Amino acid sequence: MPKTTKPTDKQIENYLERKIKRIFGKACEDENCTCGHHGDRGGLSCIYWLGFFGAAFYFLTNAPDLWSGIIGLIKAFLWPAFVTHGFLVFLGL
Repeated sequence: MPKTTKPTDKQIENYLERKIKRIFGKACEDENCTCGHHGDRGGLSCIYWLGFFGAAFYFLTNAPDLWSGIIGLIKAFLWPAFVTHGFLVFLGL
């Protein structure tokens, strides 16, 4: 059985660049680009995840059974939609 070799970092980088180019049409060369595929969402993702963990903790500690806990996790994941909907209703839009 032939021995497989581990790819080098450069080979992995080239592979990922080709994938990005195929998916997004071009590979980014600029570190400050705003194309959205670099995974940087700024500081607001931290607020979302803090809210998620806080809501998940709240719903899980107050769940009387398993299914209530599962529904609570779904609610914790979707809480920004609930907040946005409530705010738009409050504004009358």
